[in-house]
Amino acid sequence: MPGRSLDDQARADGRSHPFARCVREAKGAGMNAIASAAPAVAMLAAFACLLGGGWLIRTRRDAKRGWLMIVMAFVLVGNVLIWTL
Repeated sequence: MPGRSLDDQARADGRSHPFARCVREAKGAGMNAIASAAPAVAMLAAFACLLGGGWLIRTRRDAKRGWLMIVMAFVLVGNVLIWTL
């Protein structure tokens, strides 16, 4: 039935829905719009750093900064993995 939560459906059917507890816990956690967009923005930044760092290394402009940008890209991807787990 539309408009009913998983908890309500489970109680009406007399059984426990396997995801009812997860949904109930997630409702309290609630992410706002900025927190929801942060991983996507971080991934875009990681790809930009990876491409920019590779370009700096390939064109022999500033290899040290290029490697630092590549390391930063890996750190950003690691942060996104931590945020999403």
